[in-house]
Parts: sequence; C-alpha cells; structure tokens
Amino acid sequence: MSTSTESYESISYSNKLLNVAALSLFGLIANLLALELPLTTPLLLGNLAFIVILQRYGLWWGLASAALVLFPLDSALYWLCSLLQLLVVVLASKTVRMKWTLVLAYSLSCLLLLSWFPEQNQPVTAVLPGVLILTTTLMILQHFARLFVFQSASQHMKRQQSLQKQLGSRIAIMAAIPWSLMISALLHGTVVLDLSGYVSELAMQQQQIESQLKQKLMSYQAELRLASRYANLVGDQQSLQQLVYSQPEFISALRTDASGVVSSFFKEQAAQDIEGYSVAHRDYFIQPQRTGQAYISDVFQGQRLGTDLLFALSLPLYKEQQFSGVLELSVALDRLTTALKPRYQDNHLQVVLMDGQQIKIWGYAAPQQPGQKIALDHASVAKSKAYLTHSPFHSLGDLHFNQQGNKIRLESQIEGTNWPLLLLWDYSHLALFYQLLTLAALLLMLAGFELLSRSSRRFASGYTGALQQLVNAIESMQLNSVEPSKLVLKNSALEFEHLLTSFTSLQQRLQSGHKALQSALEEKTGLSQQLEQRVTERTAELSIERDKAQQLASTKTRFLANMSHELRTPLTVILGFIQQILTKPHDPLLQNQLQTIDSQSKFLLQIVNDILDAAKMDEGKLPLELQDFELQPLLNELHQSMLPAAQAKALNFSLNNKYPLPRTLHSDPLRLKQILMNLLSNALKFTQQGEVRLSATIQQNQLQLSISDTGPGISKEMQQKLFAAFEQGDPGVSRQFGGTGLGLYICKQLADLLGYQLTLHSTLDQGAEFTLSIPLSVHTELLLKAPKQSVTNSVQPQQQLPEFIGSVLIVDDVPDLRLLFSTLLKSTGLEIQTAFNGLDAIQKVTLEPFDLILMDMHMPVMDGLTATREIRRLGYQLPVIALTADVQVEQKRLCLQAGCHAVLTKPVQAQVLYSKIAEFLPAKKKVQAQTDVQQQLDELTAMYRETLPTVALELEQLMQLQEPDPTAALLHRIKGTSACFGFNRISTLAAATELALAQNVWPAEQLNELLLAIQQENP
Repeated sequence: MSTSTESYESISYSNKLLNVAALSLFGLIANLLALELPLTTPLLLGNLAFIVILQRYGLWWGLASAALVLFPLDSALYWLCSLLQLLVVVLASKTVRMKWTLVLAYSLSCLLLLSWFPEQNQPVTAVLPGVLILTTTLMILQHFARLFVFQSASQHMKRQQSLQKQLGSRIAIMAAIPWSLMISALLHGTVVLDLSGYVSELAMQQQQIESQLKQKLMSYQAELRLASRYANLVGDQQSLQQLVYSQPEFISALRTDASGVVSSFFKEQAAQDIEGYSVAHRDYFIQPQRTGQAYISDVFQGQRLGTDLLFALSLPLYKEQQFSGVLELSVALDRLTTALKPRYQDNHLQVVLMDGQQIKIWGYAAPQQPGQKIALDHASVAKSKAYLTHSPFHSLGDLHFNQQGNKIRLESQIEGTNWPLLLLWDYSHLALFYQLLTLAALLLMLAGFELLSRSSRRFASGYTGALQQLVNAIESMQLNSVEPSKLVLKNSALEFEHLLTSFTSLQQRLQSGHKALQSALEEKTGLSQQLEQRVTERTAELSIERDKAQQLASTKTRFLANMSHELRTPLTVILGFIQQILTKPHDPLLQNQLQTIDSQSKFLLQIVNDILDAAKMDEGKLPLELQDFELQPLLNELHQSMLPAAQAKALNFSLNNKYPLPRTLHSDPLRLKQILMNLLSNALKFTQQGEVRLSATIQQNQLQLSISDTGPGISKEMQQKLFAAFEQGDPGVSRQFGGTGLGLYICKQLADLLGYQLTLHSTLDQGAEFTLSIPLSVHTELLLKAPKQSVTNSVQPQQQLPEFIGSVLIVDDVPDLRLLFSTLLKSTGLEIQTAFNGLDAIQKVTLEPFDLILMDMHMPVMDGLTATREIRRLGYQLPVIALTADVQVEQKRLCLQAGCHAVLTKPVQAQVLYSKIAEFLPAKKKVQAQTDVQQQLDELTAMYRETLPTVALELEQLMQLQEPDPTAALLHRIKGTSACFGFNRISTLAAATELALAQNVWPAEQLNELLLAIQQENP
C-alpha cells in the first residue's frame, strides 16, 4: 500500500515538474518575441506562464518560473511591472471583490514607473499608451490564466465541471497558444522589419557622407604628394604657391626642416612672415616624424597666419633616407563642408562630423556651430545599450539609440583620420505607431481568444450532446414505471450506442429490484414498528427505575444529614455537661471515667462530622470559602492543638519550616486545616513510639506540606485502596484503633476540590509520609525567616500599645461589636462615641467634629455605603475606615468608590486596627499596655458567648418561617460578629450559608450545621 502511495506521489511530482517546465518554456519563447525598444512597451505575453503556475502550484513555483520567463527582458522597469502583475494575481485570488481596485492600482503603479524610471524618462505621449498596453495585457493574462486553471483543476473540481466545458477549454487552450505566439511573432517581425528599413536608409546616408569625405581627403593627400615632388623641379616657394592655388579649400602651406623650423611658407596676403618660426609642437609635425606616414590633424585655430578654423594635412619629407622635415597644407573648414551634403533632406535627421577632440567639423541640423565642442556624454547624444541583438528579422547588427531613447544613433570613423561621424534620427513618431500596433495586436489576440473559446465549446457540444441525453434520461428515470422509456441519441457514436444498451438493461434490472425492495421494505417497516414499541416500553421502565434510584440516593443523603444532626445535638449536650463537670474536683476514678466519656464523645462527634462531609461530597454540595490568610499562624495553631495528644502518648511532635515560605495563601483555611488535622490525627493514632513531624517547604514552585511518622507503615497493596470511602487498608486496623475509614477519603476529596495533590509514600514497618502539594503563583510573597508570633484580638501583657490623639465615631448595629471596638480603642487614649446605624452616624457627624469614623457596611435603616456617600456629599472629608465581613474584591471596590479611605475585613486583629488608625491619626508615644486590656477582651468574649443562645433561638425561628431577607441579615451579622470575637467556625459557616442563600435556594443543611455550631458554643 505504501509503495503504491509513494509511486503516485512520485508521478504527481514529476507531472508537476513537467507542467512547470512546459509552461515556462512557452513563457520564455513569448518574452523572447517581446520587443524592448525605447518609447515603446513590450507585449509581455509570456508572463502568462508564471501566473498560471502561481495559481495552480503556489507562490514559490510561480517565482521560480518568473525568474526564467523574465530572463530575456533587459529592462528592470519591465521586471518590476511583471512582478507587480504577479502580486495583483496573488491578491486577487484572496479578495475577489477588489479585483477592479487592484487593476486600477496596477495602472497607477505603471504610470509612475514609466514616468519616473531612470531608464525610460518617457514623454506623456508614450507613457499613456504604455500604461494601457500593460493594463490590457494583465486583464488578458488573468482571463487566459483562468482557462488554464480551469483545465488543470483537481479531480474534485473536475467532478463539478461539465465535460463540454472541459473539452471546450482544452481545445481553446491548444488553439490559443499557437495563436498568441503567432500574433507575437507577427508583431515582432512587423516592427523590426519596418525599423530595419529606416536604419538601412540611415546607413546609406552615412556611407554617402563617408564616401564624400574620403574622396576629398584622398584628393588633398594626392595634391600634397605632388607638391613634394614638384619642389625638386621649381623650388620650395613655387611649389607651395602652386599647392595653395590648386584647391579653393587650401589656405596656406609650409615646409620645415628636420627640427620643425619653417624653412618656407606661402599664404596669399599673409599678415606676417613665419619663416624661421618653429612648429615642432604641432601635431602635423610630430605625427609624421614619429610614424613616417601622412597625417590629417584635428581642428585647430590659426595663430600667425590668421585665426581661421583649420585642419592640416602633413607629409614627412626624406633626403637620402633621412627625415628632413614635413610638408604641411592647411584646409579651411568652411570651404570643405560646403561640398558635403546629405543624400536627402530629412527633418528627423541630425548629422555631426567631429574630430578626435569632439570638436564639431561639420553638421546637419545640429545645434552646435563648427569649432564648438560636443558633449558626447549628454543624454541626447550619448550611446545607449544595444537593441535587437537576438532578433532574426534584424540583420544590420546591434541597434543603438541615444540615452533619451528618442533617436536612433549611428556612428562611424572616417578612414585615415581620427574623425567620428555621428547620425541621430528621431524615431519618436514611429514609437507611437508601434505602440498602436501593440494595442491592435492585443485586441486581435483577445478577439481570437473569444472566437476560439466559442468555437471550441460549440465543437465540444457536438460530441457531448449524446452523453447529456443519457444523463438526462438517468436523472428522469422512474423505477416504478411499467415500461422503460425508449431513447434515440442525436450525433451518436459506437461508444454511445454501447452505453445506451447498457443503460436500458440496467434500467430494467433496477425496476425489478425496486419492486422486490418495496416488498421487503414493507415487511421491515412492520418489524421496525414492533421493535420501536418494545423499545419505548422498555425505556419507560428504565426511566422509572432511574427515578427510584435517584430518589433512594437522595433519601440516603437526607437520612445521613438528618441523623448526623440528630446525633450531634445530644452529643453537644453530653460534651457540654461533661466539660462543666470536669472543671470541678472529683474522685480520681470518677475523674478518669469522665475523661473517657469526654474523649469517646468527641470521637463519636468526629465520626458524625465525617459522615456528613462525605455525604455532601457525594452530592457535590460541599461549599468552599476561598480567602487570603497567613500560613504561619495556621501551622502554629495545628502544632499547638495536636501537641497535647502527642505528649499523652510520649511521642515527639515537631513543626519543621524550611524557609522561604509563602506569607499568605488563597484557599479555604477551614478545609485546609481539616485535611492537615485528619492527617495529623491518623499519624498520632497509629504511631506508638518515635515521632510525628509536620514539615513545610517549597519545591518546584509548589508549597509541600508533609506529615511523616514512624508508625507501622502501609503495604503497597493497601496503599491502592486507602483513599476509598470506608476503607482502612488493613481490616485489623478498624478492630484495633476504630474509625469509619472516611478520614483519608475526605482528605483526598477536599484536596481534589481545592486543586491540590495528595500523595503517599510508605514502606511497611518504616512509617508513612503524606504530602499535600499546593501550586504557588509567580507573584507569591515569600517569608525568608520565621515571623514573630501574634495573638488575634488580644493584647499581650508586655505588648506596646500606641497612644493616639483624637476622637473616633464607631458605627455598628451590633452592640457587642460597638463595645469590642470601644474597649480596644479606649486604651489608646482616643475619645470614643458610637452610633447604631448610618443615619445616626450622619446626625452625630453634623453635631460635633470627629477625627475618624469606623463604619460597618451592613446595617438597618441606612447602610454604611449610603452613609459614607452622604457624609461626602455634605462636604466632610474626615477619614472613614470601612468594616465588612465580605471578602470579595468587588465589595472593597464599592467601599472605596463610596468615599472610604481604607477597608478592614472582619475579624479585625487589634494590631491591624491600630496600624490602620496610625495612618490617619497622630500618635503621641508608645506606652506599656494596661494589664486589664486582655481581661476586658476576655470579658467581652464571655458576654458575647452568653448571647449565643438568643442568636440560636432567633435563627431557629427564622428557619421555621423560611424568610430569606431577615435570615440573610442575621447571617451577615453572625458572620462579622463571631469572627471579631474569635468564633471562626461559626463565622465561616455563616458566610457559606449566606452565599448559598444568595443563590435563591433555601440552605436547610447549612442552617442546621450553623445552628449546631452555635449551640456547641453555648455557655
């Protein structure tokens, strides 16, 4: 299977390479036919190749093809225009709606490039047709490319195309390729042959001028040689005179000795005698002396014999084969050039004859005067790159223009001189004609494409008509008809007749099969209806059984909850009376018996609590109260609370903190403490000797709390089922130590609920270690060392209390809390007044000044938020510290928006309260705390404990009435007040119950649990 797949992929890749190569070859040939001439725009039909490759095979294949197809183009301008075509096609394939916008953008880009590109610098008359040609070419290429892509579509796309379209497009493509190449070749040949004709005329003009000059110069040299021989007969002076008079162009003649001193000269009406004057510095003396050949000089201006513009012909003289001097003849430029005339007059032609120093000797229609220097590096004269270097229609060699591109440039050297002859012929009128020819070729090509497309579709339809008849017959076939329809094909063929015969036979078999299928279907329908009825009946029975099972599970859960509540109530009474009895002295035996009753009652209460928690977990109704709390006090409290149990068994119980540790955690402190308490209780229960250790450390950005012991350990088999409900691993454990087997199950469920990981590592007879892994945030604040111990809501005898200056208004609807905060603040020297709601606070603020307000947020008549806003509205800017039992961030934001300066969450620690007040009020000094402050706080706590029966009674009445609003108000008051007096379990349960009540569900179980907790704290 894999071999066939690899073979298919290999064939597919080779086909892709073949298609890319064939299309690129077509594009290369087409662009070789494209004419790049100045002031004209080439017909870049070959760009179709990489556009098709781009649309079919992707960008990289398209770029590779573009590099090959654009290779014949010499101009960077048309490379850019072609790549812009590629970019337009890419964007148009992604945004079809912007097709015309992209075409317009391409036209503007071409306009800028043709106008300002340094190679072109074209006039407007050439730019606009060029833009039109490039834009029209792009649109034709896009249209033609769609035919290619349509033909080369995937098999999936071909299945959605009609055979007529596929055949028509294939025929159109096969005919369009030679048609387009023929038009390109025809355009190329027409332009090149026409241009070659003009170039041939220019070449003939050039040859004529060269011939005239050559004849003149040869006659001058002949006269010079004749004069040198004639001097031997008549003397130097006579021969020079005869030489000057022999041609009207001759001005003067002279003869020198071997050192360049003039020995004789002649000029008619000479201004001065130059005999004895040295001309050894002149070229006409130096060159013949050096080469021994006749010499024709560049243009120069006469000096001693006149200031005419001249050029000199000189001949070396020899006597006895020794150089004896030169014979020089001066020719006037103006007399020479009157004899030079072009073959015919042409307003587009400029002719310039120069010497070797680029000084104009003669010219036709040239702006410079004879004797002026011509700048050959100027764009209007300078030579361009070669054109038509590979055209088979141009046989006159490379064609050059001036660098402005508007003139054809022919240059030749006059034989025997250093004189170049330059012809410049303005061909801009032809360039416009060639642009129009290119547009006509485009239109002809487009018309041919349309004609070929229509003809190919009509041609294909003649062969696909019969097939379409068969398709229509299949679509309209009726299986339930009595007799099959007879079909006669138009434009048929042998293959179609075979197909028609097979179709007729198939139709008959299908009709027979359809009848048999209908009979079977009727039978199956009856059976299906019977089965459906039986399934419906069985589904109803299963639904009833499911409801019974759910009702039974709910009844079990309610039974466990009610039984737990019923059991805890008498247990609470038993524990309360036993604790009261134990405070009095008794007989040692009786005292021991009472302590046994007390410990067993507490153990029974723990079992009841475990059963209730397990039931809540099974129903998914165990609430979490997430908040920020300090880690170190929790660990210290666990250590202190479990230390007596360890000491009773003579075990070493240690707390090992490996710093750094997180300062705070965001979790449910009650449930976290419950997990650790259960694990510690198990460790102390099963360890008979040695030690139990509670450790805290950070590893891999996780806080790891570990409880390890030196107990009996747990085998690998027992570890696998240890965290299941009602499992204790070893059946002997239950008989020896007791318990329900719910402790570790509850720990595991609570850990999963909090998102923590609880793991066990143990070896039999070597102890066990339970590790609770808590993920930490990257922003967690760390403690580098152990903090100093602090006591909540208490002031130690040696603790320093601040002394403030000012008056404070305490606003709270709970009298106990007003009394608590008054007691805490009176010892600091503050003047205290109280208010029982927000309205009372506003009245007192308007009557007398205060330096600070402690404002409870939830109060009757007017709450703290409203009161604070009203105080701010009245213009009072004194600090307001909000007191709230809500821990949500939203509540804190509302307090600050109302105008509070700070927010404290109940329960409020004394030192936190003092620190916050110190931010707003000045402190006089630090004084030693009064020894009766703690006593006063203890008295307040005892007084609050005495009010708990009343609170419990009020709660029971509201539970019977089931009134949500009064119940919510009472729960909020219990939550804040109990937390301030240190009854954290009552506060946590009240907060959870309040949250459940806010969800419009009557929290009966939570209320029962809260009521039981309050009753357990009854004095």
